[in-house]
Order: sequence, then C-alpha cells, then structure tokens
Amino acid sequence: MASVSGVVATAVNERAKRKYGELVTCVEVLVGTLPRVEKHIKAMDKGKKGRTYKMATPDELLKRIGMIRAGLVDFTEECKKRETELTTTEWTV
Repeated sequence: MASVSGVVATAVNERAKRKYGELVTCVEVLVGTLPRVEKHIKAMDKGKKGRTYKMATPDELLKRIGMIRAGLVDFTEECKKRETELTTTEWTV
C-alpha cells in the first residue's frame, strides 16, 4: 500500500504538471494573438489624432508589440529551463 506522503507527492506533481501545461498554453495563446494585433495596428489611420488625448502612433505600438513578443519568448525560455522544478513542486502565489 502506498504511503500517505507518496500519495500527497503524486497529487502535488499532477497538479504542478497541470498548472505548467496551463501556463504554457496561455503563453502560446498570447503569442498567437500578436500577428492579429499587428494587422490591426498596421490598418490604423496614421493621420488621425484624438481631440483631447494623445494616441500612440502605429510605429510606437508595433515597437511595443515587439517588446512584448521578446518578453514572452524570454519567459518561455525561462519556463523551459525550470520545467522540472515547475512540474514537481507546489505552486504558490
């Protein structure tokens, strides 16, 4: 018969694996939306200005999208480096 601590450890590992999978899926979804966002930014009217507010230019927005993409890639690489740790320990916030 399995020990109680072994059962708890297995449950923790399964939950950690599920959470890691959810994290990876969320990042993939975010990265997948970026081309659509870029498409909408490129379709913006560059000459239009807000009356009482300042809007970011399409170039500024595209630069920010590039920064977001780079950050997500870095985050994904860090997660891959720590996959063993993230899939074997309990997650806390």
